[in-house]
Amino acid sequence: TWLRKGYCLDWLGRHAEAERAFEQAQTLDPNGATTMAWVGWHWVQVEEYQKAIDLFLRSLNHLPADRNSLARVYLENARKRLSERR
Repeated sequence: TWLRKGYCLDWLGRHAEAERAFEQAQTLDPNGATTMAWVGWHWVQVEEYQKAIDLFLRSLNHLPADRNSLARVYLENARKRLSERR
């Protein structure tokens, strides 16, 4: 529930509220691959690419890329955007 709330708040542009929802999700499920991937997605939305990359890598360590498309796809996206900044 907290993940979906955060997702919706991000889409509404209410990023600070979304961050609090994602933090609650992480508190309840700190080692969940899906949780890590969605929190990483949030960091991409607010252009915190290194934070996103770190979470996507953690997520992929818990759930392989062939079963973790969110982390796999967004990891490449975040890496590309971060390299464009440099």
